[in-house]
Amino acid sequence: MAKGSVFWIVRPQVKLGALSGLQTIVSGNYITVEPGNGERTNQFIGAEAAPIKPVQALDILLLAPKLGSLQPQSPVFYRDIQVGEVLDCRLSDDARDVVIHARIREEYAPLVCMNSKFWNVGGINIHIGLFSGANISAESAQTLISGGIEFATPPDFQNAATNGAVFILNEKSEDEWEKWSPAISLHSVPVAMANKAASPNLNIPR
Repeated sequence: MAKGSVFWIVRPQVKLGALSGLQTIVSGNYITVEPGNGERTNQFIGAEAAPIKPVQALDILLLAPKLGSLQPQSPVFYRDIQVGEVLDCRLSDDARDVVIHARIREEYAPLVCMNSKFWNVGGINIHIGLFSGANISAESAQTLISGGIEFATPPDFQNAATNGAVFILNEKSEDEWEKWSPAISLHSVPVAMANKAASPNLNIPR
């Protein structure tokens, strides 16, 4: 085998309402490999999971006081259409925030502008009115299990976001945000991609 090859163990998984690695239930766990293209070698370090393949997309960071029900592969929505997903989550360098790394598909990247608003749509929403009583709702069965993120962009939208842009993840939306309906071309606006991955030293907006 060549240098750069990646080995990992395939195990059965139940995640986000989907099943993977079901063949391992019959055959047991097994090792698979993604071949590299370097010099020949016989020494490798196994990976914990399958490698994430690079794709043309917009990578952004969302800051929240706590993670809640969000997890890797939680969906990101725009007007109830899934346009991306969460890649990973971690604590910020000073441990004051949770940093959520999300990826927006290339064709939908122009929708994310520097004044876009993001909010959490996971779990159950409970609203108690004086005359209407308790109103219990969830964004969808999927977000009830896996969590989810929604965003909206105002009509007076600013420049398109670039790789590594940082946004606040709000606990819930404001009524005004969900009424926004700007006309944004999904074909003529170029996607601005940075050459480097987002820096871990975040300039956190407050």
